[in-house]
Amino acid sequence: MTTVGAVILAIVAMASWGLAPIIYKPFMGTLDGLRANAVKNNLAAVLGIFIGAFYVTRVSLDMVSVTGIVVATIMNIIIGDVFYMEAIRRGGVSVGTPVSYTFQVFVVLLSWLLLGERITILGILGTVCVVVGIFLVSYSLRDVRDVLRGIFFGLITALIWAVGITIYGYLLKEEVPPEVLIFLRGIIILLVFGPLAFHIMKRKDIKPRNIIMLNIGGLFGILIGSFAYYYAVYLADNLGMITVISSASPALSIVLSQLIFREGTMLNLRWDAYVGLVLVIMGIFLTAVGGV
Repeated sequence: MTTVGAVILAIVAMASWGLAPIIYKPFMGTLDGLRANAVKNNLAAVLGIFIGAFYVTRVSLDMVSVTGIVVATIMNIIIGDVFYMEAIRRGGVSVGTPVSYTFQVFVVLLSWLLLGERITILGILGTVCVVVGIFLVSYSLRDVRDVLRGIFFGLITALIWAVGITIYGYLLKEEVPPEVLIFLRGIIILLVFGPLAFHIMKRKDIKPRNIIMLNIGGLFGILIGSFAYYYAVYLADNLGMITVISSASPALSIVLSQLIFREGTMLNLRWDAYVGLVLVIMGIFLTAVGGV
């Protein structure tokens, strides 16, 4: 049975993932998405390795588990994120974000088909509310560009993320400790992004403050948020439910971004943003109560 602690950790993951882009967005400077991603992930990866190092020697991992972690990490943090950035670039935030975040639906279906998790009416309603709520909050930005291409890349992102998350969920259900997962994931991140980050940080036009703030944002997005999510899945009996709750983060990010970077107030938000927020909150409640 899913515990209250698991639901709380899922909400912590949602808050951390929602806060992360607010921290590093103003400090990206001249860096594009790929290079900013390479810089912001490294401190989180090092700390993840440090945390996991105390546990990895106590656990016996077979090659299937190690391969699963490698594949899921590459799909989620590298390939999936590249397609996500492309979805936003081609379709705008109002298309790329909500379409990409339909991965929740795919995770629910995959966890039902492959992991044998149950699906409830309340869980389905909660999932729909969160997805529609994210769409409304995103669409309130009205920055639609090439809609069809944005949808195409967003759907690819959703599928890639869903498969990677389902692999993580399977491994966590098989009692692979979250500490070991972030340990191996940290090594993969450093191997992939470390050389590029080292090259970028030698550039004279990159301010030390920007590097520091990018990494602080990365701590929330890559370490704190992910660690809370993995532990929530580890403690819960339902990957789909935890994923729906934690992945409501774009609604928080977009609202905070509007309030902070446009120096606005809640009264300046569009009506569809309000409706979207209500649906997201309702969806989280329904999913937490009814499960998926």
